[in-house]
Amino acid sequence: MIRIRIIANFQIRNQLLVKSKGFQTYRTVGSLHASIRLFEKRDIDELLLTDVTCVDALSKPDIDFIKTNAADCFMPLSISGGIRSLDHATELFASGADKVTVGRLLISKPEEVAMIRDRHGSQSLIASIDVRHDDNMRTYIDNGSCRTGLRLERHIKLAEEVGCGEILVTSICDDGSMMGPNVDIALLARDRTNLPLLYSGGIGEPEHLSILFENIDLDGVAIGSMFFFTEHTPLDCARFL
Repeated sequence: MIRIRIIANFQIRNQLLVKSKGFQTYRTVGSLHASIRLFEKRDIDELLLTDVTCVDALSKPDIDFIKTNAADCFMPLSISGGIRSLDHATELFASGADKVTVGRLLISKPEEVAMIRDRHGSQSLIASIDVRHDDNMRTYIDNGSCRTGLRLERHIKLAEEVGCGEILVTSICDDGSMMGPNVDIALLARDRTNLPLLYSGGIGEPEHLSILFENIDLDGVAIGSMFFFTEHTPLDCARFL
């Protein structure tokens, strides 16, 4: 049996650690460096670090900032935000990233994503797909501000075609709500791909994981608000998997 991964979902805005709600509002939640150290002690499986400042075509990863913080990170690290080219991805791997997560690039330059796959391998490449269930399962980029023109099913197929090694689906409407996961999104995504599948959005208590994993064969879950705004820990989550 494959072990389900518990992933800490960290967001960075102007070099501050924040947490979003509905991809619209952001609340500062603490020190990135201190949080990395804390979650290592809590035996989190992985860390996803997303720079939500990078929302336009001209933005790029803050390599120096990432390198400084990655130096103290000894858990598997995925970096997201501002990745616009193979060169950006290569710099991030050299700076300590184990994986890169692509959103805008998958839509704007899928051939560039294929080049990342060819250079670094599909196992290092995550497709990030943000979806709204209240918009007929249409997907968005740029922190939910721009429609891709695709529905979830077609977006997943594109990720498969260019060779992404796994897929992260995030429910925009449930982001930061802590009211429970969107099972419909997770079910649809699982039905459309055999790739490793991660889900994010709405997890507010460990019991929510039972709802999510009871009938859906997911490979992991990315959690942000619950870890920052409650006393629940990754160990608490493991009891419900």
